[in-house]
Amino acid sequence: DHSSHSQEQEGAEEGNSPEPPSSSPKDTSGRTDEVRSTEVSPPQTFDAASLLNFDPSTIGESLVTKSPPRSPTTNVTLNLTEIAKQLEAPIEKLVVACDGIRTALELIADMLPSSLKQVLRPIAHLGFLREDVLAAASRIASRNNQPALKEEITKECATGNQFKADLDDNSEEA
Repeated sequence: DHSSHSQEQEGAEEGNSPEPPSSSPKDTSGRTDEVRSTEVSPPQTFDAASLLNFDPSTIGESLVTKSPPRSPTTNVTLNLTEIAKQLEAPIEKLVVACDGIRTALELIADMLPSSLKQVLRPIAHLGFLREDVLAAASRIASRNNQPALKEEITKECATGNQFKADLDDNSEEA
Protein backbone atom coordinates (compact mmCIF):
# COMPACT_ATOMS: atom_id res chain seq x y z
CA ASP A 1 0.00 0.00 0.00
CA HIS A 2 2.85 2.36 0.82
CA SER A 3 4.52 1.73 -2.56
CA SER A 4 1.33 2.53 -4.48
CA HIS A 5 1.05 5.80 -2.53
CA SER A 6 4.63 6.79 -3.44
CA GLN A 7 3.96 5.94 -7.10
CA GLU A 8 0.97 8.28 -7.05
CA GLN A 9 3.18 11.05 -5.60
CA GLU A 10 5.83 10.50 -8.29
CA GLY A 11 3.13 10.63 -10.94
CA ALA A 12 1.76 13.84 -9.43
CA GLU A 13 5.22 15.42 -9.48
CA GLU A 14 5.63 14.52 -13.14
CA GLY A 15 2.23 16.00 -13.96
CA ASN A 16 0.70 12.55 -14.62
CA SER A 17 -1.57 12.40 -11.64
CA PRO A 18 -4.36 9.88 -11.78
CA GLU A 19 -7.77 11.38 -12.28
CA PRO A 20 -9.76 11.74 -9.13
CA PRO A 21 -12.60 9.30 -8.86
CA SER A 22 -15.87 10.63 -10.06
CA SER A 23 -18.02 10.74 -7.01
CA SER A 24 -20.39 13.30 -8.45
CA PRO A 25 -23.97 12.25 -8.60
CA LYS A 26 -25.72 12.24 -11.92
CA ASP A 27 -28.84 14.28 -12.30
CA THR A 28 -31.92 13.16 -14.14
CA SER A 29 -30.91 14.80 -17.43
CA GLY A 30 -27.96 12.48 -17.74
CA ARG A 31 -25.14 15.02 -17.39
CA THR A 32 -22.65 14.96 -14.59
CA ASP A 33 -21.92 17.88 -12.30
CA GLU A 34 -18.66 19.70 -12.82
CA VAL A 35 -15.74 18.07 -11.05
CA ARG A 36 -13.34 20.50 -9.43
CA SER A 37 -9.66 19.92 -9.98
CA THR A 38 -7.56 19.43 -6.89
CA GLU A 39 -4.29 20.12 -8.69
CA VAL A 40 -2.20 22.92 -7.23
CA SER A 41 -0.78 25.40 -9.72
CA PRO A 42 2.97 25.95 -9.53
CA PRO A 43 3.94 28.88 -7.32
CA GLN A 44 4.59 32.14 -9.13
CA THR A 45 8.14 33.32 -8.97
CA PHE A 46 8.86 36.58 -7.21
CA ASP A 47 12.04 38.52 -7.78
CA ALA A 48 13.05 39.99 -4.43
CA ALA A 49 16.10 41.62 -6.00
CA SER A 50 13.86 44.23 -7.58
CA LEU A 51 12.81 45.35 -4.11
CA LEU A 52 16.43 45.86 -3.13
CA ASN A 53 16.86 48.32 -6.00
CA PHE A 54 13.69 50.24 -5.12
CA ASP A 55 14.11 54.01 -4.75
CA PRO A 56 11.15 55.62 -2.92
CA SER A 57 11.92 59.02 -4.43
CA THR A 58 10.87 57.72 -7.87
CA ILE A 59 7.27 57.07 -6.84
CA GLY A 60 5.96 60.48 -7.90
CA GLU A 61 8.08 60.65 -11.06
CA SER A 62 6.28 57.82 -12.80
CA LEU A 63 2.95 59.51 -12.22
CA VAL A 64 4.16 62.88 -13.46
CA THR A 65 6.06 61.73 -16.52
CA LYS A 66 3.35 59.45 -17.84
CA SER A 67 0.59 61.55 -19.33
CA PRO A 68 -1.95 60.40 -21.85
CA PRO A 69 -0.87 60.96 -25.43
CA ARG A 70 -2.27 64.10 -26.98
CA SER A 71 -4.08 64.06 -30.24
CA PRO A 72 -2.52 65.98 -33.13
CA THR A 73 -5.40 68.47 -33.00
CA THR A 74 -4.67 69.17 -29.34
CA ASN A 75 -0.99 69.73 -30.11
CA VAL A 76 -1.82 72.16 -32.92
CA THR A 77 -4.25 74.05 -30.72
CA LEU A 78 -1.80 74.27 -27.83
CA ASN A 79 1.05 75.43 -30.07
CA LEU A 80 -1.09 78.05 -31.81
CA THR A 81 -2.25 79.32 -28.41
CA GLU A 82 1.37 79.56 -27.28
CA ILE A 83 2.27 81.48 -30.44
CA ALA A 84 -0.63 83.88 -29.91
CA LYS A 85 0.53 84.56 -26.33
CA GLN A 86 4.05 85.28 -27.53
CA LEU A 87 2.77 87.65 -30.23
CA GLU A 88 1.16 89.84 -27.55
CA ALA A 89 4.64 91.04 -26.54
CA PRO A 90 5.96 94.37 -27.90
CA ILE A 91 7.68 94.15 -31.27
CA GLU A 92 11.01 95.14 -29.72
CA LYS A 93 10.91 91.96 -27.62
CA LEU A 94 9.60 89.76 -30.44
CA VAL A 95 12.49 90.52 -32.78
CA VAL A 96 14.97 89.68 -30.02
CA ALA A 97 13.32 86.45 -28.80
CA CYS A 98 11.46 84.84 -31.71
CA ASP A 99 12.97 81.36 -31.27
CA GLY A 100 9.95 80.11 -29.28
CA ILE A 101 7.59 81.04 -32.09
CA ARG A 102 9.79 79.38 -34.70
CA THR A 103 10.08 76.19 -32.64
CA ALA A 104 6.32 75.99 -32.03
CA LEU A 105 5.61 76.48 -35.74
CA GLU A 106 8.13 73.83 -36.78
CA LEU A 107 6.38 71.29 -34.55
CA ILE A 108 2.99 71.78 -36.20
CA ALA A 109 3.90 72.92 -39.73
CA ASP A 110 2.96 69.59 -41.31
CA MET A 111 -0.53 69.74 -39.80
CA LEU A 112 -1.40 73.30 -40.93
CA PRO A 113 -3.14 74.22 -44.18
CA SER A 114 -0.85 75.94 -46.69
CA SER A 115 -2.73 79.25 -46.47
CA LEU A 116 -2.09 79.42 -42.72
CA LYS A 117 1.55 78.44 -43.22
CA GLN A 118 1.97 81.37 -45.62
CA VAL A 119 0.62 83.78 -43.02
CA LEU A 120 2.61 82.38 -40.09
CA ARG A 121 5.95 81.75 -41.82
CA PRO A 122 7.11 85.42 -41.72
CA ILE A 123 6.31 85.57 -38.00
CA ALA A 124 8.83 82.81 -37.36
CA HIS A 125 11.56 84.94 -38.91
CA LEU A 126 11.02 88.24 -37.11
CA GLY A 127 14.62 88.04 -35.91
CA PHE A 128 15.77 89.12 -39.38
CA LEU A 129 14.08 92.48 -38.76
CA ARG A 130 15.77 93.02 -35.39
CA GLU A 131 18.13 95.81 -36.52
CA ASP A 132 15.41 97.71 -38.41
CA VAL A 133 12.90 97.52 -35.57
CA LEU A 134 15.39 98.53 -32.89
CA ALA A 135 16.63 101.46 -35.03
CA ALA A 136 13.05 102.64 -35.62
CA ALA A 137 12.26 102.35 -31.91
CA SER A 138 15.28 104.47 -31.01
CA ARG A 139 14.31 107.11 -33.63
CA ILE A 140 10.80 107.26 -32.18
CA ALA A 141 12.16 107.58 -28.65
CA SER A 142 14.58 110.35 -29.64
CA ARG A 143 11.87 112.30 -31.47
CA ASN A 144 9.53 112.03 -28.50
CA ASN A 145 12.25 113.56 -26.33
CA GLN A 146 12.82 116.61 -28.57
CA PRO A 147 11.35 119.70 -26.81
CA ALA A 148 10.98 121.72 -30.02
CA LEU A 149 9.04 118.94 -31.68
CA LYS A 150 6.75 118.57 -28.65
CA GLU A 151 6.11 122.32 -28.68
CA GLU A 152 5.29 122.28 -32.41
CA ILE A 153 2.94 119.32 -31.98
CA THR A 154 1.19 121.09 -29.08
CA LYS A 155 0.69 124.26 -31.22
CA GLU A 156 -0.66 122.22 -34.14
CA CYS A 157 -3.07 120.38 -31.84
CA ALA A 158 -4.29 123.69 -30.35
CA THR A 159 -4.76 125.17 -33.83
CA GLY A 160 -6.63 122.05 -34.97
CA ASN A 161 -8.88 122.08 -31.90
CA GLN A 162 -9.65 125.81 -32.42
CA PHE A 163 -10.48 125.18 -36.08
CA LYS A 164 -12.81 122.35 -35.08
CA ALA A 165 -14.52 124.56 -32.48
CA ASP A 166 -15.01 127.30 -35.09
CA LEU A 167 -16.58 124.79 -37.48
CA ASP A 168 -18.91 123.54 -34.75
CA ASP A 169 -19.98 127.14 -33.97
CA ASN A 170 -20.63 127.86 -37.66
CA SER A 171 -22.73 124.71 -38.07
CA GLU A 172 -24.92 125.66 -35.08
CA GLU A 173 -25.55 129.15 -36.48
CA ALA A 174 -26.58 127.79 -39.85
